Amino acid sequence: MRDTLDLEPQCGDAARRMASAVTLAAMNGGAGRWLAVRLQDGGSDHVLYDRRSDAMSHQLSPEYATYVLVPPDGMTTGQADRVLGFWRDCYGAGFRAVDPRDDIPSMPLTRPDGLRQIRLLTGR
Repeated sequence: MRDTLDLEPQCGDAARRMASAVTLAAMNGGAGRWLAVRLQDGGSDHVLYDRRSDAMSHQLSPEYATYVLVPPDGMTTGQADRVLGFWRDCYGAGFRAVDPRDDIPSMPLTRPDGLRQIRLLTGR
């Protein structure tokens, strides 16, 4: 059964672009490695990195990207939409990951959990 979020992603083409990049990386043996994805458009440099810190250090603007640990089976558009939506919300709340040693929020499983986590990060 298809994920209903795959039909109408909130992040539009950015989610489709991200899902394609992650799935392509998985198909090329990249499972368990890191991929940098731009928050603005879901695009990627298509380079696989062994560590998140390596992915961050090779980006011109690491604060405008998210870093995905490539799963073995790729990513659906709905999954990409949720990941992009969460990290865009974090960015909108003022979070910037510029140092690989920074603590980063973990992506919650539900939207209410995500909203609660953003409130905790921003103090609102």
